[in-house]
Amino acid sequence: MMMRTGLAHVVAALVAATAIPAHGYQVLDPGSIVEGKSIAAWNAEWWTWIWNAPVSADPLADTTGASARLDNDRAVFFIAGAGSSGSYERTFDVPAGRPLLIPMINYWENCVGDPAASCGPSYLPDPRVQMAANVEVVKARDTNPFLSIDGTPISDPYSHWEVSDFFSGGIGTAGTTLAALYGSFGLPFVGLDISPSLAYGYYAMVTDLAPGAHTLMYGGGDTVTGLTFDVTAHINVVAIPEPETYALMLAGLGTIGWIARRRKG
Repeated sequence: MMMRTGLAHVVAALVAATAIPAHGYQVLDPGSIVEGKSIAAWNAEWWTWIWNAPVSADPLADTTGASARLDNDRAVFFIAGAGSSGSYERTFDVPAGRPLLIPMINYWENCVGDPAASCGPSYLPDPRVQMAANVEVVKARDTNPFLSIDGTPISDPYSHWEVSDFFSGGIGTAGTTLAALYGSFGLPFVGLDISPSLAYGYYAMVTDLAPGAHTLMYGGGDTVTGLTFDVTAHINVVAIPEPETYALMLAGLGTIGWIARRRKG
């Protein structure tokens, strides 16, 4: 009898530990592994997504939500932040079942081509040394990151600090957001490796958001850079068939057509 009672307690504890909260979503712990990668690694991919977006559809400058789904078909759905101070309001659909990576306030650095030209003499001989030192300086700032989901603020947003490993953002391509930024300073970019790159900041990884309409409010401020922004994202979590689902549907229709022709014959 005692063994059965003990087993029941263990089962109950396991169920409680894995249960989805009453509000219908989970904000994962910092450093969690999601779809085989750390949140910090997804942070690096998030910036690669931003840098390689066309200038005409920059997700950070989006004021409507029109760019939210552009090239956004990874295992984690990227929510865009803001590239300049101000208030942004966006409306868009999010595929059901995909975790959401939401930036509160975040930063990046890279030295493309000649580090002395693209970053400065202090980044020599190894740019990564200065970049790593900058991470600690920025972390010490009072940047006031925040995120609320359907009116409920997440707890302790400062705990959601994530720092990527050094990475490459790909090969510099003309017409992208990062090409435009480098071009504005007269720096070479096209055809060069976007490396070393480093990304860091406050991110929340949210899972199990129930189908239907939700409102995300997030942002932060940095008195050193002068960047202060807030974003209101009206999202609709919907079941959107993935490409492989369409393929299966078409295959099924083809099979039905073949059977119909056989019966006709």
